Amino acid sequence: MAIKEFKGANDLGSRDLFNSRVLYEGYALNPYGRRAVMKKIGVRDFNKYSNIFYGKYPFNSTTVLKPKSSLLVTRNKHYMFDFVAMAMDEMLANYERARIARTLNESDRFLFSPTITAGYVDLDSLYLSKLRSFRALFTRYLTIHNLKHQIISFEDYMNAFKEYALSIVQNNPLTRSQFILSRNVPVLCTGLSVQISNKNASKDQPKIDEYYKSPNFEFYRNSAIGYGFLIDKNVPWILTADLGSPQMRKYLEQSAASTNLLNGNFSSAYDEVSTNDIETIKTQLINFYADFVTRNPYYRVTEQGAYGSESCAKLVRRQPGAGSPDSVRRLRAKYTYDYWIPFYGDIRFAESGLDADLATKDFVINNALQINEKMGSIEASRYIQRKTFNIIAVEGSLMYESKKLDAKDLTDTSNSDILDVVRKEVINDKFELF
Repeated sequence: MAIKEFKGANDLGSRDLFNSRVLYEGYALNPYGRRAVMKKIGVRDFNKYSNIFYGKYPFNSTTVLKPKSSLLVTRNKHYMFDFVAMAMDEMLANYERARIARTLNESDRFLFSPTITAGYVDLDSLYLSKLRSFRALFTRYLTIHNLKHQIISFEDYMNAFKEYALSIVQNNPLTRSQFILSRNVPVLCTGLSVQISNKNASKDQPKIDEYYKSPNFEFYRNSAIGYGFLIDKNVPWILTADLGSPQMRKYLEQSAASTNLLNGNFSSAYDEVSTNDIETIKTQLINFYADFVTRNPYYRVTEQGAYGSESCAKLVRRQPGAGSPDSVRRLRAKYTYDYWIPFYGDIRFAESGLDADLATKDFVINNALQINEKMGSIEASRYIQRKTFNIIAVEGSLMYESKKLDAKDLTDTSNSDILDVVRKEVINDKFELF
């Protein structure tokens, strides 16, 4: 059977608002070519291609977004956009009619009577948890390498932190802009998704047995399509609004908060993430240092003994009050954006995975410093975000998978080589013109 291309949840056409890829129906070979697999309309793999970033940035843009919390509504004590709530209300009402008409299999524990068990996951809370984890990893690094006694000043702390961060941020992002694009941030953070069960998504067989082989699955899938949702292939109990489907469009048209999404005006419903990145990093790292000083009030110094005498080590108290609120205020005043913009630029390039040379990085950072002088830190942040934004040169992207299919020998080494080629193409395209 030939692969048939559809747009949106059916073949009626769609408006691609969040880089939504077409869906496919028919048979295709799996990556290993062992057997044919069925790809169903209405089921989306959110771990592949641009689906990884669905609902996190607008198509043809480098702006990373998060929902405005004031525009979210509740259903069953869980938050979501109002148009998502309206679509779910009607979908669940349709389920109720089917139960009354006895067209559903009552023995099905999961898809006979679905109910909303989760909605919007607050991105800011998730990110603060991520930063706490990052601080704990850095503290462990200092302990393992016996570096705590080498940190006497804030500059010492930042030098050690930057060296450590640059070594891990490509796989463990520090900034909120990159964090939201990672697989660690679920689609529930977009405000476009709802969850109808609390199950462990790490085990595949129960998904197949309890959902895909469920006697009610086809009704569930048709309901999702009919009310403008996509089923997450890897977590089939999560439904995500298909902004490109005509079924969801009618709820968007009724939406008081997000009607402008139909015209691509995302500012009406979303906040831009990168504009606060530098200030957030500044605040958190100064607080990290204050916490470090509070927990480690002394450092060790070694005094060389006189002739015939042994050297000795002694503990010296760090500057009293170095972790106090007054000290934090002084650090904030002393270390201005001229200090933090270069730090942020280096981190963003490392996070992006783009193999930019030193001259390219310096070029971007110097431009960002000039933009900060004339237009402020927000525009400087946006500029760095544009130059480091990368959703193409990553594993799983469409370009990566296309080049992988063309490769003859898919060893680990060749996979790495493919990614290097993609990164070079992206960086050359990004910096061909200023």
